[in-house]
Amino acid sequence: MEKPVQAKSYKNYQLIIILFVTGLYSIRLLYCYLGYFRNVQWLGSRDEPHIYLIGLRYFLTGQFPDWGPDIIYSDTFLVGGMQGFLVGLPLFIWPHPFAPYLFLFLCLSSGLIYLSWYITKIFPSLPKILVYTFVGLAPFTIHTGLHVINPAYALVFAIPFMLSLIETLAIFDKQFIHPNWRFFWMGLGITSVFQIHGSWAFLFVLWVVAIVYLMYQDRRVLSLVKPFVFTGIGLFIGFLPLIHVLYHFGFGVFHQAATSFEFRWSNAQDLFKLLFYFMNQSGYEVNAFDNVYRWGSVLNFAGPVGAAFLAIVQITGYTIFGVEVLLPFWKKWRPYIMQYKKFLVFIVGVIILLTITYMFSNVRPRAHAIIILFPLSAFYLFWMINNLVKTTKIRPWHFGVFACFIVGFYMSVAVVTSKLPDLHYREKAFNAIEKKDPSLFETPRFEYPKAVR
Repeated sequence: MEKPVQAKSYKNYQLIIILFVTGLYSIRLLYCYLGYFRNVQWLGSRDEPHIYLIGLRYFLTGQFPDWGPDIIYSDTFLVGGMQGFLVGLPLFIWPHPFAPYLFLFLCLSSGLIYLSWYITKIFPSLPKILVYTFVGLAPFTIHTGLHVINPAYALVFAIPFMLSLIETLAIFDKQFIHPNWRFFWMGLGITSVFQIHGSWAFLFVLWVVAIVYLMYQDRRVLSLVKPFVFTGIGLFIGFLPLIHVLYHFGFGVFHQAATSFEFRWSNAQDLFKLLFYFMNQSGYEVNAFDNVYRWGSVLNFAGPVGAAFLAIVQITGYTIFGVEVLLPFWKKWRPYIMQYKKFLVFIVGVIILLTITYMFSNVRPRAHAIIILFPLSAFYLFWMINNLVKTTKIRPWHFGVFACFIVGFYMSVAVVTSKLPDLHYREKAFNAIEKKDPSLFETPRFEYPKAVR
């Protein structure tokens, strides 16, 4: 007689989760809409008008978007039309300045919700609401994910890539993605991000790791046929926006991608910095991802209440980072270390590989540059929370209290934003769309590259 009651209770719980997630992401969308294009400093990004203009030009002129974002530190720009498509195509469906934001929101939200669901399957003892909340409110998914900037689009492709990598390497016992789809997503991620963000090189390195692992597990040549075939399918689909630029300009354009590679032994010292950035992508250390939102601005514009929220989130962010670094060395955690030994070795290996990769880069790492690792950062965070709940007096509702402070922090962001100078980008976009003239949205800094033409 109890089974029907249990089934009904489970359905009610599932309904609560669905309603909660719907409400959470609706608030994210509202947050995005209220702030979009108010000014270039809305959440600390100065690249937004540049990325937006690539898609706006494609929509208004119909000219194929051969070039992606510029790379300021190397005076080059990414090759291919993927970025222009992702920003411009939504405008063909709905010719409204908010359309690219809405499309990005839908794509990234789908990935984040799937990532949250996946984490609840790996750590079933954690309350689902806790997982969905912390992923949905993570600073990088809001301060970067709600922006029409290239790291946000890179994260869209990075989520299925990283989940596919985790399953290919059999990091956890449970698996949910078909092997063929895993390599399709990895192939698609490499060629798509190649046109969006410099982190494509590290995705390629991780794909090589996956292939080497398969070769080690099964040394038959035929066992690699399907992985290569489905990787090739993904690579080809992501490569399609590159065909036009290669036809008109030749393979010499790939030389630009190589200009950012330069061996620098000194970059090896950035290991700790990369570890810090990696853990704080989901760890709420706000200064790691924001260059504009600072204590003085909050105190001046949002008052002492907003400053208090900032201080609490900031201090807690540092605390979470310290706990994530130190707890794996606590003897009491030995059973949990052994249970997830492969996962921890994987994380250490990724950080070391990333450090080695940066030794071949002419720039030092920054927080947004490794946003493709956000899914792995989230896994590490919830691995820590799961073990804390099991080994200490900390309970899930304590994290709920912190979530309330996070909401207050974002509300103070909205207050600060409302008092910053409006640069009228939204009005410029409306005007450009109405008059079909992208020059009305031009900014001197983000002039379209003409030298290659």
